[in-house]
Amino acid sequence: MEEFVIATPASDLSNTTGINLAEANTFRNLSDSQKIDLQTSFAKLYNSLETRNDADAIINYIMVKDGLELRYASLLEAISPYTLAPYLNQINNVQQTFNGLVSFESTYGITEQELTKEFLSNYPIASGMNSLLKTFMQGEGQALPKAYSFQQGKLKFTLESDAVAEQVLRIGNIDDAG
Repeated sequence: MEEFVIATPASDLSNTTGINLAEANTFRNLSDSQKIDLQTSFAKLYNSLETRNDADAIINYIMVKDGLELRYASLLEAISPYTLAPYLNQINNVQQTFNGLVSFESTYGITEQELTKEFLSNYPIASGMNSLLKTFMQGEGQALPKAYSFQQGKLKFTLESDAVAEQVLRIGNIDDAG
């Protein structure tokens, strides 16, 4: 596992994320048997009572950093699929919640309004979501689209029709450097 994972501290000049990174050494091609050995090593971490919390922390890290998707430098390849079962087994609970059969409090421990607020606050800063967010650039010679404006330092969206609005967006500033 040590040869597969590259640790990059947040203080490293090449790390622009602001967080400590644990990434896969994707320059090294692994054979099928090496991948199995890697997953077996992770399974040992996961199955040990002494290291289970660490293994869960790695899974949570992959969920946050990579959105639990295979991508460049992702550690997901090292994870034994069965270790994801506790998370994947929650799909039915989530579906029942969104179908109104179960309360948000019993599934998430918070109300629907609190979950919505948390989602809207944290979704835009998740690195895996960057390509999905609309970014409006503003600066000299640039203006926000017609429906968006700043009022008292806050972004305001005005819905002019029955169209569904995108509620999550980014505002980028263009400075003299471009």
